Amino acid sequence: MNFRVFVYNVLLAIEQQHIFVNDYLKDNNDFNNMNIKDQSLAYNIIYGVIQNKLLLDYQIDQFLSKPKRLSIKARVILRMVAYQSIFLDTIPNHANCSSAVDIAKIKRLGKLSGLINAVSRKIVKIKFDKIKLPDEKDLAFYLSIKYSHPKWLVKKWLNQRGTENTVKTLEINNKVIPTTVRVNPTKITLEKAKKVLIDNGLKTFKVELTPEIAFNVDKGSVFKTDLFKSGKITIQDQGAIKACILLNPKSGERVLDMCSAPGGKTALIGNLSNNECDLYAFDVNKERLNDVEKICKRMDVKAKIIKGDSANITNKEYGYFDKVLLDAPCTGLGTIRTKPEVRWYRNREDILKVTPLQKELLSNGLKLLDKNGILVYVTCSNEREETFDIIETFSEIEIIKSIQLYPFKFNTEGFFIAVIKRRG
Repeated sequence: MNFRVFVYNVLLAIEQQHIFVNDYLKDNNDFNNMNIKDQSLAYNIIYGVIQNKLLLDYQIDQFLSKPKRLSIKARVILRMVAYQSIFLDTIPNHANCSSAVDIAKIKRLGKLSGLINAVSRKIVKIKFDKIKLPDEKDLAFYLSIKYSHPKWLVKKWLNQRGTENTVKTLEINNKVIPTTVRVNPTKITLEKAKKVLIDNGLKTFKVELTPEIAFNVDKGSVFKTDLFKSGKITIQDQGAIKACILLNPKSGERVLDMCSAPGGKTALIGNLSNNECDLYAFDVNKERLNDVEKICKRMDVKAKIIKGDSANITNKEYGYFDKVLLDAPCTGLGTIRTKPEVRWYRNREDILKVTPLQKELLSNGLKLLDKNGILVYVTCSNEREETFDIIETFSEIEIIKSIQLYPFKFNTEGFFIAVIKRRG
């Protein structure tokens, strides 16, 4: 398959089916059968278009008399043209235009081929230093277009975080997040893991938030190394690592991971306790529990992996726990950097829809705590409604520590972590 046609298919699926690209590409034969060069360019264009969608549309619309009437199929092709022209300086203008027309013909878009051809010839003249932006008087709209985030979200962040922190968040959300490697301390030391990866041609860099157990790597595939396959290292964001470190699971303790899939935190809890805690991992999704089982097996972690709704767990059935981790279901708006699709799949109402479940889970988690136990509440979202507003509804708790991990501060995904216990 022509790799640009493949890119078009993926981008159209995002618009019509709300897919997540990494999941879609993982077992896709068309993608896996491409040569490395085409794979790399396809990946670049797909994510580049997702990250810059509003900016690209703003450029395209200046050449259309009735932008709202443009079909999504034609718009996807023109976004590809605009992205390659503005952000990639290796694609000749004539090749960019002709490939756009080719896609239109292959996809049988009929008369739209002429429009695509005409508009493409104008778009390819736009380079990064000549992009069109709206007036800054409407700051939310200006930032929304410049950094391609929904206006409602930009406006919300401006109101709650201020201009400086909003701009910093928007900027970093469109930058590649580094790959963070965390070690399995039961199998290998940090320095030994670094040395092995360096000897295999990878570059390592110190992290700020969790340097005792993790580091960043630059180039190369960590997944293909023997260290990864043998469970001596894994890939995990520093925010998730920090949450488990603050949980501080110890030998002999009973520990509950309420929403365990896909299992990264479950495995780390086992590793941090030297695999000597009594670990329970719950999740409502049976298929995603397969991921929990896989990573626990690879990382040599013993856990009781159970399909069930953590909002309904009772101490009569499972007893009380010394430590409880609640990585609560959330909007995922802190993961825009790694999953840029999220910004287009969420709306203002989604934030309010998820908060009742967060409260329900936290309420039950507190009931399952031993009298001296602690609960760590985590969301991969920094939204006030999903974080402080949730835990502040519980008058019976004491907040031992809380952290907002904004991506621009620690080069992580956006996380909120609160360590809490029951009063008295």
